[in-house]
Amino acid sequence: MLPNELKIDITDYLPLKSLALLGQTCKAWHQFVEPELYARDAEDGNSFAIKWMAAHAVDEQSTEIALKTLKTSVKFKGKINAIQLDVPQQQDGGISYEGSTALHYALILGNLRLTEKLLSMGARFNVPCLGGCRALKATSSQGLSSRLEHSHSESILAGYFEVGHCLPTFVALIKSDRDRGGGGTGQLLIKQGAKSYYMMIDFQTGPKKRMSIRQLAVVNTTAKDSRKFSRWRSFFDSFGQHTNCNEGCVLTSVAPFRVDFGRDCYKGVRISVNPGANMEIRNGALQTSLTDGVLPILQSLKMHWRVLQRHIKPLQLAVELEGSVDPDGNSILVPVNRHDEGKSVALSDVKFLIDFFQSHGVDFNSFNFRSSPVAIVLIRVILSVEGMPSTSKVLKDLLIDLVACGLDLTESILWEPSPLCTIIHNRDARPAWLFNFLCKKGATIAGLEVDAFFLRWCQIPRLWAESRYNISQHAKQISPAAVARAYEIALSAHEPSLYTRLMRMPLAAPSNLELQLVRSAFVSKNKWSWRMVVRRKFAGNFITSTCCGEENLAHLTVRVFQRMRDYSATNAIEDISGLIRKGVDITSQNLSGQNPRELLLSLACDRPDAPYLRIFLKREIKSRTDGNSRS
Repeated sequence: MLPNELKIDITDYLPLKSLALLGQTCKAWHQFVEPELYARDAEDGNSFAIKWMAAHAVDEQSTEIALKTLKTSVKFKGKINAIQLDVPQQQDGGISYEGSTALHYALILGNLRLTEKLLSMGARFNVPCLGGCRALKATSSQGLSSRLEHSHSESILAGYFEVGHCLPTFVALIKSDRDRGGGGTGQLLIKQGAKSYYMMIDFQTGPKKRMSIRQLAVVNTTAKDSRKFSRWRSFFDSFGQHTNCNEGCVLTSVAPFRVDFGRDCYKGVRISVNPGANMEIRNGALQTSLTDGVLPILQSLKMHWRVLQRHIKPLQLAVELEGSVDPDGNSILVPVNRHDEGKSVALSDVKFLIDFFQSHGVDFNSFNFRSSPVAIVLIRVILSVEGMPSTSKVLKDLLIDLVACGLDLTESILWEPSPLCTIIHNRDARPAWLFNFLCKKGATIAGLEVDAFFLRWCQIPRLWAESRYNISQHAKQISPAAVARAYEIALSAHEPSLYTRLMRMPLAAPSNLELQLVRSAFVSKNKWSWRMVVRRKFAGNFITSTCCGEENLAHLTVRVFQRMRDYSATNAIEDISGLIRKGVDITSQNLSGQNPRELLLSLACDRPDAPYLRIFLKREIKSRTDGNSRS
């Protein structure tokens, strides 16, 4: 038997591995080996034993061993808060314990007993966790690690990052295992005076970003597990001044409470707004939370009633807390009516949402320079689903209901076409019921739209034949150029109804109206067009002048006879006779030196009734020539 003093001396010289084997294999040496092992661990190993046992304290038995190890290590100068600042990189994927403390592992595992003991023995909760990711791996908390690393899919922690300097408070907070003390360890830290309100996330590119406790709650909670918010409430109460619900989340401009809207998390919204969330704060698209929150509800239409109710509750809360249903004069109903263009909708679902906002005083007709009136948006949607009869019927009923509730169809704005102008340019003003409904309800057009609307109106016979819209009210606003084009359209029609209607309107005629009419009628190839134009009363000396290649109206009538088969010689004789009575010179020659009869002969017209016209022209020219010679 060796004396104790000699045994102590021997332990001083043995290498660490041999010393550990000696203590494990020989009971007589244990009492001498243990102090030396822990002393060397404290001095050279950065109190590795405490950390290792804390990282493996996953049940009652291992926790007891960890507590015993902790007590023994401290007895022999073990350091509870030991940490190595220059943590070496692990090329082989191994685990390094130098960058974390025992408290970090206790918190990550949610080990309440071990956490309490460490804190009572002086463990500091503000020591930075330099080996955050490795600590997560060491404790097999892969679910937690994955949630931290992939929560960017919810646009909260967008981008690639490493957990980095996660302070213990936040590691405890984000734990989701309730039974194992995720919330309990966090509460314990708060009672001990933890004041580390923010965790720092080390992004692989760019500067560090600060994440508040409120943002962590958003990452860790959705509508499906919103019951977990009862655990978070105490943290918000403790750190109330540091739960800014209006701040943008990391790498985004979206405030946490807006994310709760997107996730339909009623409890999250309730907790957010109590500390003073600004319900009118804007996102990057200049939308308020209420406007932004309508969109996920629209996407849930056609769902089960309970699901729809879950979506609607956060918005109800926002409205109750004075969130504006008409932010900056922009009706919240605009996104409702813009919803699902080209998709099937259920009237009951849309009506439910509209009735909800209407009950809270929404203005159907409010809009601002960044938006469109509700009526215009709804009409666009109606036009986009023309090929879907059932959906069109739903939207038709919706429009009728909204008008009955006060929707103004007469409003027009500078940056948007009016409802009437929108539909008149859609497939010949189809659907017809929509155009007729707008006219019946007093819809009108803006001054800048008059010319385009008027010409489109002329091109659609149904509109002027049925007199659905009183275009005469805009007669003084229609430009002469538009009038000239309208006559061209009218004279190219198959029947004279539009021309007759235009002639009765007090339109601003262009300066060369007669010439425009003659040219339009001449190229129209319509018998009625030419006959009606040559029979009209011309202004000034136009009837005696030449036009269209220095030919007068008699020359042009001969050309019309030659190329228009239904324009008979009798028709030509009647029209030329009328022109002669009005003052047309039948002996006048064109640039080729031809009078009307000579022109007819040069055209070699083979029509069977052409001789009758030649005889008539010969007689009239002779009569005029004889009369001139006598005078």
